[in-house]
Amino acid sequence: MPSVLGRTLIVLNCKKETKKQVFETRRKELKGIFKTFQDISKQERERSQNLWKSHKNFFEEEPQPDPETEIVVIKEDDDFFKK
Repeated sequence: MPSVLGRTLIVLNCKKETKKQVFETRRKELKGIFKTFQDISKQERERSQNLWKSHKNFFEEEPQPDPETEIVVIKEDDDFFKK
């Protein structure tokens, strides 16, 4: 596909039929590229909708309260560091 996008049209002194054929060929290529982009866009929209459906509860649930934590005071043992 990059080769199709990178192709430049240079139609200078040709027969009128040749020019017409070149333009028709390019028009068909561009329609194919456009159709491919439409298909990709459709697939991505469906994928994002499926992601939203599967993660919807995460965004809509009320936050749970944090469980209570218990603070325990630890005696400092200075002798450990003096050794």
